[in-house]
Amino acid sequence: MTDISIETPNGRIDAVLEIPSGEGPWPGVVVIHDAFGLRDPHRQIARRIADNAYLAIVPNMYARGGAIRCMRSVFSDLLAYEGSALVASTKGFGASAPFYPPPLQSKYAEIVDGACPIVASFGRRDPLNRGSGPRLEEVLIEKNIPHDVKTYPDTGHSFADRAPLQAISRIFGFGENEQAAADAWQRVFTFFDQHLR
Repeated sequence: MTDISIETPNGRIDAVLEIPSGEGPWPGVVVIHDAFGLRDPHRQIARRIADNAYLAIVPNMYARGGAIRCMRSVFSDLLAYEGSALVASTKGFGASAPFYPPPLQSKYAEIVDGACPIVASFGRRDPLNRGSGPRLEEVLIEKNIPHDVKTYPDTGHSFADRAPLQAISRIFGFGENEQAAADAWQRVFTFFDQHLR
């Protein structure tokens, strides 16, 4: 794991870079962290991606201005259809793998217009995304976008991430589910192998 600095249109920000073993070149994956900011679980996600022979970078979306200010900005971006893996699917990437993307079901048709192939994972018990998985799949079928969308029945939001305060989070429909996460990651790498190599 390497902490690096990358240039953006608005100046430099810090990021985490994970490099696969062996010789490249490797396809690259950009990891977009959640609303809690760049934390150790995202570093672990980047390592998992690198262990599957993809170069992984996690830009710190909160690099300027602190967590509270940046969190407000991120939610503002989401409402403007910017700033998540699902929204990024129209930004020139070869594939997108959103985990429990923001609840924007009524805008899915607009958000994914012209999108790359999408492999998406949802939890049925997610209080933020009730019905999102089937709705997204319906839109992707209508738009003829290659996809793999799965809703895991006994999981909630953040099932593939160790969100803060796990015990309390589970009460409210959040929290890690290792079995669902393992299956989701297997689907992601199978999908990436089809579309990024």
